[in-house]
Amino acid sequence: LPVLLIVLVIVIDIGRVISLKQELNNINELALAYGVDYLYEINVSNTDDMNIENDVNFIEDKLIEIIELNKSDIDFIDVRIENNKIYIELIDTVDGIFSSIVDISMFDINSYYVGYLDNNEKRIERVNG
Repeated sequence: LPVLLIVLVIVIDIGRVISLKQELNNINELALAYGVDYLYEINVSNTDDMNIENDVNFIEDKLIEIIELNKSDIDFIDVRIENNKIYIELIDTVDGIFSSIVDISMFDINSYYVGYLDNNEKRIERVNG
């Protein structure tokens, strides 16, 4: 019976990790879909470098707002726009039941994606690293 209980707790922990990972990935993809569309619009309509810089700052702030509306307690949010690509990294933690028994209280979950336009086609890809 104790072995069955340990296996059950481990399965629950793995489920919580997978669930959080999927939630972060979905939020990341949602924010990037919005951001890439908006980035395309400002690149088409702007020729002034100062306006583009202001728009980039606006997009970064808006993406953080979208992310926080979907999940307000993410531990780390990094949004960067470089070379017409949007990079979003989200890091959050999940407490594990079994892991707390063996003195590892939480797991860090990382979701890192890049979004950009390639020949007017929206690309959203996972970044390794």
